[in-house]
Amino acid sequence: MLVPEQHPLRFKKRFGLADIENLPLIEWPYCPLHQSFIRLLAERGIALQVQASAAREELLLHMVDAGMGLAVVPQSHAAQARRALTRPLDGPLAFSRHIGLACDASDAPLLGLLHRLADGMKATAAQPEPTQRSNVV
Repeated sequence: MLVPEQHPLRFKKRFGLADIENLPLIEWPYCPLHQSFIRLLAERGIALQVQASAAREELLLHMVDAGMGLAVVPQSHAAQARRALTRPLDGPLAFSRHIGLACDASDAPLLGLLHRLADGMKATAAQPEPTQRSNVV
């Protein structure tokens, strides 16, 4: 969670999924992770109070900094926040990504390389995470 530095919830150290119900949120509809997160909340019956919608990451960060609301963003984007505070979002968050690999079927060396790459990626993805925390803040 990105929390404005003067927001009353700035002292909360972590947020659960139920904690964000009816909080003033800024949505980021063009972020694929955000779309997955919204679907997850809808599946759990958690209602959102959307205050604003940001088309770009920079705009979202400025809106949070201005105190317009809180935002749920990938951890990698939270580092770009200037004044907003980041707080972990706990809970069973299951997000997945799909990667497609393609090559000409007659290119045997490349086809073999892609098979090895895909097998390695599957093995890496199957390994359990070191912690149960998500990469969403």
